[in-house]
Amino acid sequence: MKNKLSIVIYNFVAAILLSLWGTILLSWPILLVMMIAQRTNKLIHLSLFGALKNYSQLMSYLINPVSDKLQMSDLQSSLSGLIHFKDCKNLFSIALLLGCIWLFIFLYFEIWKKKKIVSLPHSYTICLLLLPLVVVLLSMGNFTNLFILFHRAMFTNNNWLFNPDTDPIILILTEEFFAACSATFLLIYELYFVRLLIKKGR
Repeated sequence: MKNKLSIVIYNFVAAILLSLWGTILLSWPILLVMMIAQRTNKLIHLSLFGALKNYSQLMSYLINPVSDKLQMSDLQSSLSGLIHFKDCKNLFSIALLLGCIWLFIFLYFEIWKKKKIVSLPHSYTICLLLLPLVVVLLSMGNFTNLFILFHRAMFTNNNWLFNPDTDPIILILTEEFFAACSATFLLIYELYFVRLLIKKGR
């Protein structure tokens, strides 16, 4: 049982991490599509390329563990905004650390020991597959409430409530953008366990 629990936790963490980093990589094209559709880059008086450049500077700060200062070329940040981004950076650092641990475990067992730890019993895979769908159904499709609940759970302050006058980056990071990123995260997560089911059925 203990071994099964370890494998369940391993796969759940793997799905979360792959979904997170996959969503981060896809956030650039998602943001581009959103800006084209909503013309939000005009609200910050930047071209599409200019807005993406500032977003890239923000993301570089968030995911680069050695970057200790956020500085966007064209967009200012308030003190509360900087504190929030620092809080986000801390979460990304934890995700990066967990990713390194997961990779070490994967290489050790799957490559060196030749022991399959990715495979899961069918019932466990189904449960993990349905878990986020239950959360989505409980939210009744109200992304705003889910978004607020997430931030209240992850952060101990209200610095995530940005003022566009002092933190204009929020004008391009719209609710629709975050909703699309959340949908991408969910899709990657689901595909991880769908793949396990397909492999199990062969």
